[in-house]
Amino acid sequence: FIVQCSKGSSSQVSLFSYQSNKQSTGFLTRCHYADELWGLTTHPVKPEFITVGDDKTMRMFSLKSKKQLAICNLGLMARCCIYHPINSSIVAVGFGGRVGRGKESGGGIVRVYKFSEQDNSIEFVKLAEKSDSKQWISDIKFSGDGRVLVASAHDCKIYIYDVYLDS
Repeated sequence: FIVQCSKGSSSQVSLFSYQSNKQSTGFLTRCHYADELWGLTTHPVKPEFITVGDDKTMRMFSLKSKKQLAICNLGLMARCCIYHPINSSIVAVGFGGRVGRGKESGGGIVRVYKFSEQDNSIEFVKLAEKSDSKQWISDIKFSGDGRVLVASAHDCKIYIYDVYLDS
């Protein structure tokens, strides 16, 4: 195996397979590359999961193939994520946090994304954004029927949002 690490805004850690008769069989996995991974949510039906973290990305992985399926640049550190229980192409993400004694960036933001598969790639589109808290969102959950989104923040408050989806 060969491990490749790179730094910068498009950095990633990549693991390659190497066999004596072949140079490379391609990426085995890609993952978060900066500081800490925080959020993890599993798909309600499919063998997939999504992660978020300090590298300001949201990544979708397949449990079946053990590969990264998609990446979305969030622009801010994220702390938590959750699939919608009914419309599993919807994901909510809670933002904020800081590394070390650095300044908090994006604290209190809640975003909702929709993803769709087109031409063998997955596209993420931001549907909504709220920024009611001034401190980072530590956890986020949908109600069982998907009509309510609840976010807890480091300001010791809980934020409750009605969810309206067209389809």
